[in-house]
Amino acid sequence: MDIIAGHSIPYQDYDPQLASELKEILGLESNQHFMVCLSDVFENRERYTDACNHFWEGHLQHYQDYYRQICKAPWYGSTFISRPYMDLADKSLSATYFQNLKQIWKGLDENE
Repeated sequence: MDIIAGHSIPYQDYDPQLASELKEILGLESNQHFMVCLSDVFENRERYTDACNHFWEGHLQHYQDYYRQICKAPWYGSTFISRPYMDLADKSLSATYFQNLKQIWKGLDENE
């Protein structure tokens, strides 16, 4: 959201074209071939660490109007799908999440 709001982030300089394209993507609805994802932090944040909650509370306070204006699709996937361990307070299911994630692509690799 920083880039959409006109700011650089540590690993990406602000670029107006990128900001416009990100904004457009966040406004799209997901379908069976394409899933738009957001960080899964808009509710039920008690499952995350204190540091994670602290970050997202500040972020959402600062950018809540952007999310309301741009993100109007009925549902979004979670960007946390690829990091189910990092911010979770209870990491005991992380290995299971990764095993389930691998099943999505099982048998699709030509080298398998």
